[in-house]
Amino acid sequence: QFLSFQEWLKDNGPIQVYVDGANVGMFNQNFEDGGFNIPQLDKLMRYLVSRPEASGSKPPLIVLHERRTTHGLARRDSNIPVLQRWKNDGWLYTTPKGSNDDWYWLYGAVVSGEQSYLVTNDEMRDHIFQMLPDPKLFYKWKDRHQVRFSFERNNVVCMFPQPFSNCIQELKDGSWYFPLEEDEEERWLFAKVA
Repeated sequence: QFLSFQEWLKDNGPIQVYVDGANVGMFNQNFEDGGFNIPQLDKLMRYLVSRPEASGSKPPLIVLHERRTTHGLARRDSNIPVLQRWKNDGWLYTTPKGSNDDWYWLYGAVVSGEQSYLVTNDEMRDHIFQMLPDPKLFYKWKDRHQVRFSFERNNVVCMFPQPFSNCIQELKDGSWYFPLEEDEEERWLFAKVA
Protein backbone atom coordinates (compact mmCIF):
# COMPACT_ATOMS: atom_id res chain seq x y z
CA GLN A 1 0.00 0.00 0.00
CA PHE A 2 2.82 2.40 0.84
CA LEU A 3 4.48 1.55 -2.47
CA SER A 4 1.48 2.99 -4.30
CA PHE A 5 2.08 6.30 -2.47
CA GLN A 6 5.72 6.26 -3.53
CA GLU A 7 4.63 5.73 -7.14
CA TRP A 8 2.00 8.47 -6.79
CA LEU A 9 4.71 10.86 -5.57
CA LYS A 10 6.93 10.03 -8.56
CA ASP A 11 4.05 10.96 -10.85
CA ASN A 12 2.72 13.96 -8.89
CA GLY A 13 5.63 15.36 -6.89
CA PRO A 14 7.64 16.99 -5.67
CA ILE A 15 5.23 18.74 -3.36
CA GLN A 16 6.60 21.57 -1.27
CA VAL A 17 4.09 21.57 1.60
CA TYR A 18 2.53 18.56 3.33
CA VAL A 19 -0.26 19.02 5.85
CA ASP A 20 -0.93 16.59 8.69
CA GLY A 21 -4.67 16.76 8.15
CA ALA A 22 -5.63 14.87 11.30
CA ASN A 23 -3.48 17.13 13.48
CA VAL A 24 -4.96 20.31 11.98
CA GLY A 25 -8.53 19.00 11.99
CA MET A 26 -8.33 17.91 15.64
CA PHE A 27 -6.57 21.08 16.86
CA ASN A 28 -8.40 22.55 19.89
CA GLN A 29 -11.25 20.04 19.58
CA ASN A 30 -10.92 18.68 23.11
CA PHE A 31 -14.38 19.74 24.27
CA GLU A 32 -17.68 17.87 24.57
CA ASP A 33 -18.95 18.41 21.02
CA GLY A 34 -15.48 18.65 19.47
CA GLY A 35 -14.44 16.41 16.63
CA PHE A 36 -12.56 16.38 13.37
CA ASN A 37 -13.03 19.94 12.09
CA ILE A 38 -13.07 20.03 8.28
CA PRO A 39 -13.81 23.79 8.04
CA GLN A 40 -10.77 24.48 10.25
CA LEU A 41 -8.55 22.38 7.99
CA ASP A 42 -10.01 24.11 4.94
CA LYS A 43 -9.27 27.52 6.44
CA LEU A 44 -5.63 26.53 6.99
CA MET A 45 -5.36 25.22 3.42
CA ARG A 46 -6.78 28.42 1.94
CA TYR A 47 -4.27 30.37 4.01
CA LEU A 48 -1.36 28.22 2.81
CA VAL A 49 -2.34 28.53 -0.83
CA SER A 50 -2.18 32.33 -0.43
CA ARG A 51 1.28 32.36 1.20
CA PRO A 52 4.48 32.76 -0.82
CA GLU A 53 6.37 30.44 1.58
CA ALA A 54 3.98 27.63 0.64
CA SER A 55 3.63 28.34 -3.05
CA GLY A 56 5.44 25.75 -5.05
CA SER A 57 4.59 24.39 -8.45
CA LYS A 58 2.08 22.09 -6.72
CA PRO A 59 -0.53 23.04 -4.12
CA PRO A 60 -0.07 22.00 -0.48
CA LEU A 61 -1.17 18.42 0.10
CA ILE A 62 -3.44 17.27 2.93
CA VAL A 63 -2.65 13.71 3.99
CA LEU A 64 -5.58 12.05 5.74
CA HIS A 65 -6.58 8.53 6.65
CA GLU A 66 -9.53 7.51 4.46
CA ARG A 67 -11.90 7.19 7.44
CA ARG A 68 -11.59 10.97 7.99
CA THR A 69 -13.03 11.50 4.50
CA THR A 70 -15.80 8.89 4.55
CA HIS A 71 -17.06 8.56 8.14
CA GLY A 72 -18.37 10.75 10.95
CA LEU A 73 -18.28 14.49 10.33
CA ALA A 74 -17.17 13.95 6.72
CA ARG A 75 -20.76 12.89 5.99
CA ARG A 76 -22.22 16.26 7.00
CA ASP A 77 -23.87 18.04 4.08
CA SER A 78 -21.65 21.09 4.62
CA ASN A 79 -18.43 19.02 4.52
CA ILE A 80 -19.11 16.90 1.42
CA PRO A 81 -18.49 19.74 -1.10
CA VAL A 82 -15.33 20.79 0.77
CA LEU A 83 -13.86 17.29 0.51
CA GLN A 84 -14.84 17.13 -3.16
CA ARG A 85 -13.15 20.48 -3.84
CA TRP A 86 -9.97 19.26 -2.14
CA LYS A 87 -9.97 16.19 -4.39
CA ASN A 88 -10.67 18.23 -7.53
CA ASP A 89 -7.96 20.79 -6.68
CA GLY A 90 -5.36 18.10 -5.93
CA TRP A 91 -5.19 19.06 -2.26
CA LEU A 92 -5.98 15.64 -0.78
CA TYR A 93 -4.25 12.27 -0.54
CA THR A 94 -6.09 9.63 1.48
CA THR A 95 -4.23 6.76 3.08
CA PRO A 96 -5.84 3.31 3.04
CA LYS A 97 -7.21 1.28 5.94
CA GLY A 98 -4.49 -0.34 7.98
CA SER A 99 -1.97 2.43 7.24
CA ASN A 100 -0.55 5.05 9.56
CA ASP A 101 -1.04 8.37 7.75
CA ASP A 102 1.90 9.86 9.69
CA TRP A 103 4.35 7.80 7.68
CA TYR A 104 2.91 9.16 4.43
CA TRP A 105 3.22 12.86 5.23
CA LEU A 106 6.60 12.34 6.88
CA TYR A 107 7.99 10.37 3.96
CA GLY A 108 6.60 12.85 1.44
CA ALA A 109 8.11 15.83 3.23
CA VAL A 110 11.51 14.17 3.60
CA VAL A 111 11.85 12.98 -0.01
CA SER A 112 10.61 16.30 -1.41
CA GLY A 113 13.92 17.91 -0.51
CA GLU A 114 15.34 20.91 1.28
CA GLN A 115 12.56 23.31 0.26
CA SER A 116 9.74 21.19 1.69
CA TYR A 117 7.63 21.95 4.74
CA LEU A 118 5.43 19.87 7.01
CA VAL A 119 2.51 21.63 8.70
CA THR A 120 1.84 19.92 12.03
CA ASN A 121 2.00 20.53 15.75
CA ASP A 122 2.78 16.83 16.25
CA GLU A 123 6.04 16.49 18.17
CA MET A 124 6.65 13.18 16.36
CA ARG A 125 8.20 11.60 19.45
CA ASP A 126 7.23 8.10 18.34
CA HIS A 127 8.90 8.72 14.97
CA ILE A 128 12.06 10.02 16.64
CA PHE A 129 12.24 6.83 18.70
CA GLN A 130 11.95 4.78 15.51
CA MET A 131 14.73 6.84 13.88
CA LEU A 132 17.34 5.49 16.30
CA PRO A 133 20.35 5.17 16.37
CA ASP A 134 20.69 8.86 15.36
CA PRO A 135 17.63 10.90 16.36
CA LYS A 136 19.72 14.10 16.23
CA LEU A 137 19.40 14.12 12.45
CA PHE A 138 15.64 13.94 12.78
CA TYR A 139 15.59 16.85 15.25
CA LYS A 140 17.66 18.92 12.81
CA TRP A 141 15.28 18.04 9.98
CA LYS A 142 12.28 19.04 12.13
CA ASP A 143 13.86 22.41 12.97
CA ARG A 144 14.25 23.23 9.26
CA HIS A 145 10.97 21.82 7.92
CA GLN A 146 8.21 21.78 10.56
CA VAL A 147 5.62 24.56 10.34
CA ARG A 148 3.64 24.99 13.54
CA PHE A 149 0.18 26.52 13.42
CA SER A 150 -2.58 27.96 15.57
CA PHE A 151 -5.86 29.80 15.16
CA GLU A 152 -6.06 33.16 16.91
CA ARG A 153 -9.32 35.13 16.84
CA ASN A 154 -10.46 32.94 13.97
CA ASN A 155 -7.29 33.71 11.96
CA VAL A 156 -4.70 31.18 10.85
CA VAL A 157 -1.19 31.68 12.21
CA CYS A 158 1.64 29.60 10.75
CA MET A 159 5.14 29.73 12.17
CA PHE A 160 7.51 28.80 9.38
CA PRO A 161 11.01 27.77 10.44
CA GLN A 162 13.81 30.30 10.40
CA PRO A 163 16.06 30.19 7.33
CA PHE A 164 18.98 29.49 9.66
CA SER A 165 19.66 27.27 12.64
CA ASN A 166 19.18 28.91 16.03
CA CYS A 167 21.84 26.84 17.76
CA ILE A 168 25.37 27.94 18.63
CA GLN A 169 27.48 28.33 15.49
CA GLU A 170 31.24 27.94 15.25
CA LEU A 171 33.01 29.45 12.25
CA LYS A 172 36.19 28.12 10.64
CA ASP A 173 38.28 30.98 12.10
CA GLY A 174 37.39 29.87 15.66
CA SER A 175 34.80 32.56 16.34
CA TRP A 176 31.38 31.74 17.75
CA TYR A 177 27.81 32.98 17.40
CA PHE A 178 25.39 32.46 20.29
CA PRO A 179 21.64 32.99 19.76
CA LEU A 180 19.98 35.39 22.20
CA GLU A 181 16.28 35.79 22.94
CA GLU A 182 15.41 39.41 23.57
CA ASP A 183 11.96 40.86 22.98
CA GLU A 184 11.16 38.13 20.42
CA GLU A 185 13.81 39.61 18.12
CA GLU A 186 16.46 37.33 16.69
CA ARG A 187 19.82 38.55 17.99
CA TRP A 188 23.23 36.92 18.17
CA LEU A 189 26.23 37.35 20.43
CA PHE A 190 29.54 37.18 18.56
CA ALA A 191 32.63 35.93 20.41
CA LYS A 192 36.19 35.38 19.26
CA VAL A 193 39.20 34.20 21.21
CA ALA A 194 41.80 36.98 21.28
